[in-house]
Amino acid sequence: MLRLITTMTFFISLAYAQISKIVWMNYQATGCVTCHRIASVKMNDTLYIFGTFHYNNKMNPFLIAVDSSLNIKWFKAFSHNLPNLDITAIHKVNDSLILVSGGHSIGSGVCSSQNCNFFGLFNVKNQSFIWSKSFSQNQTYGTFMDIAQISTNSFILLAHRDDYDNNSVIVKIDLNGNVIYQKLISVVFRNRCTSLSSINDKLFISCFFGDGVYHQSRIIAVDTLGNAIFSKKLDFQFLPYRIFRTSDGFLVVGLYGAGDPYHIFIYKIDFNGNFMWAKRYESSLGSSRAFNIAQDWDGNYLISGYIEVNSTTSYPLVMKIDNNG
Repeated sequence: MLRLITTMTFFISLAYAQISKIVWMNYQATGCVTCHRIASVKMNDTLYIFGTFHYNNKMNPFLIAVDSSLNIKWFKAFSHNLPNLDITAIHKVNDSLILVSGGHSIGSGVCSSQNCNFFGLFNVKNQSFIWSKSFSQNQTYGTFMDIAQISTNSFILLAHRDDYDNNSVIVKIDLNGNVIYQKLISVVFRNRCTSLSSINDKLFISCFFGDGVYHQSRIIAVDTLGNAIFSKKLDFQFLPYRIFRTSDGFLVVGLYGAGDPYHIFIYKIDFNGNFMWAKRYESSLGSSRAFNIAQDWDGNYLISGYIEVNSTTSYPLVMKIDNNG
């Protein structure tokens, strides 16, 4: 277990839990915690939260298991021999296994890109990785941003390439981590893709590309072979962090603004990528950001992030919206 230093509070929302409570946890860490996306998954009566904390000028992953009464069952912080390791997504495979993805920042010349990838299969029962992989300098996948399952033993990893053309790629793997194929997502010049969600035989991917000081968002739909179905430019300039499937479409949660103050922005589309509604949420305290979204027991949606008052002060944030925002 890593030796930890100062106390910091962060927010976690219960994904699909059968209770309606806000969960606050304190643990010893240094640096920014709420400025990272916290990946969580509900399995039986336990919520597993994979995240990242800063310690000794290094990013390290942690895993917390919480029962349905909000008691911490166990928690672990993982050491590693990489300069940094950031967990960005987890996906439930079955009642024992979760697939974990992320990346680490390393020096130039060690990998072909500044951000190299990481993914692994974790057994929650014995609290250990079965296998973990990071591609060599000959691979150009970049950091893995999200995970979707397309069959019993097949998964899609979404990655961003920080080398060459700065475009994104989807990588299909099996349960042993073997690569089946990779496809470059090259709809516009230098598009960065942040999240994906699957429905039937389609993958919906949230992306953006630079447009001066603003971010131009785009939704790209591909089939499970990586072939493009459609690409649609969204009507507002915002940075998308997460795409989440609902009963009648998708919610895209992101960041609005070209500088302080930033605001939370939510964009709703149907299953064909058509615009339904968009809303901006502002805080009187300062800039606000949202990174995580989950459906609560009552069918509404929990969104968590943080409010930045100034360079040294920030507060965890939770908001709850219905299907119409």
